[in-house]
Amino acid sequence: MSRIFAALAGAAVLAVPALGFAQAPSQTPLDVALALEQAFVSVAEHAAAGVVTVIVDGAHIQGADIPEDAEELRRWMQREKPRMDPFQGMGSGFLVDSDGTIFTNAHVVAGAQSIEIVFSDGRTGKADVVGVDKGSDVAVIRLIDPPKNLTLLPIGDSDAVRVGQFAIAIGSPLKLAGSFTVGHVSALHRNDVGQRLPGVAADGFEDLHYQDFMQVDTPINPGNSGGPLLDIRGRVIGINTAIYVGGGGGIGFSIPINMAREIGAQLAATGHVRRGWLGIKMNPLDPDLAEIYGLGEGSRVIVIGVEADSPAEKGRFQEQDIVLEFGGEAIRTVNDLTNAIANAPIGEKVPAVVYRPDAANDGRVELTVVLTERPKREPTRPPPAVAGKKADDDDRVFHRFGVAFERPAGKAPKGAVISRIRKGSKAADAGLEAGDVITQVEDTTVSSVDGAVTALVGSTRPFVPLKYTRAGRTKVTSIESP
Repeated sequence: MSRIFAALAGAAVLAVPALGFAQAPSQTPLDVALALEQAFVSVAEHAAAGVVTVIVDGAHIQGADIPEDAEELRRWMQREKPRMDPFQGMGSGFLVDSDGTIFTNAHVVAGAQSIEIVFSDGRTGKADVVGVDKGSDVAVIRLIDPPKNLTLLPIGDSDAVRVGQFAIAIGSPLKLAGSFTVGHVSALHRNDVGQRLPGVAADGFEDLHYQDFMQVDTPINPGNSGGPLLDIRGRVIGINTAIYVGGGGGIGFSIPINMAREIGAQLAATGHVRRGWLGIKMNPLDPDLAEIYGLGEGSRVIVIGVEADSPAEKGRFQEQDIVLEFGGEAIRTVNDLTNAIANAPIGEKVPAVVYRPDAANDGRVELTVVLTERPKREPTRPPPAVAGKKADDDDRVFHRFGVAFERPAGKAPKGAVISRIRKGSKAADAGLEAGDVITQVEDTTVSSVDGAVTALVGSTRPFVPLKYTRAGRTKVTSIESP
């Protein structure tokens, strides 16, 4: 079996001089600058041999839901091969054990049919996919015939990373192998990047459900993906994953190495990652509703659906519960709760606290759940395109959100009745169902189908709050805007 665990736990630290703010009396400012420069040069000299270029020849189907398990992926690709479009891609990676195990990004090797590895000295080799985890964008690949005396990069501790420290990237941006760039850690624990920054450049970024990014101003570009982010001692503190292409640039995101190490170890051992499953649908709570309930500032998470026979149902979760804590962690965003569920132990009792408006004790209800492993999703084929149909406002709503409306019949309450929901759409994720009556979008009261369409199409919010009725009961949710 791969020696990945030992390599990640016991890798030696590169011999790079420690730097401080103090200046010895005999040192000049130039001496200090030269010492800093030598530190960067030492990292470049020692680490470059452990960084590789990953060249992928593959095929994909636009919009298809691709399986993550390596063996299932091979069978799926063989079955769907006639429908696939060929492509060639390039990214980066780094060696973590003497068996030739390489960490990279899932989006770098997605759809790979063959993988070529190029070392810093020009040697090449072939690699196979061991496992991918689309939810975190971590992938593990392994050299088929690894050469001897591989250079392994020492692994740091991302929990010890501080904002302001140096952050160094080595990789193959824009096909320029071995590029070395320096910046700083700008922020930690970014977990809602897809909501705040829709201009993030990384294929499959919409699948990143497990986010805890380090934000850096280190220059990184397409091709850096999968490469290491290093500290000034040459230790890996992250995997470079994405950049923000809007505004003035200077914003990149890296997966903390502690998170990647745990995921990579599971991928190397079994080819997939075990995560806890609760069985709820959730959305951000509208701030106005949070204020009405007296929950204070900041986001909260509202339960908009509980699956039958799920851990959530057995643990007494209910629709419209507002989740305050899970597994001892305070919950303020959907990603907070997603990560807390994924990291909680499977098969053990996990505490949770929800706010339930009609409950005693100021609405706070303590629950206990026992999570099971997340069930595997069956891969799906993309829906066929509909040709020759005019795209009016209603079509745009169905295309963007996956919801269509009809007018209420007879003496039904005013609003827009949902006539159909596209499976897997944003509307479905929001817990909406056919027959629900939309009565409010943001602050606008909806009295007709046209009103619902106009409000949804015109909204600029990343999550659009809705009020609707189902079986005579008023509910709230929010629907993500693509």
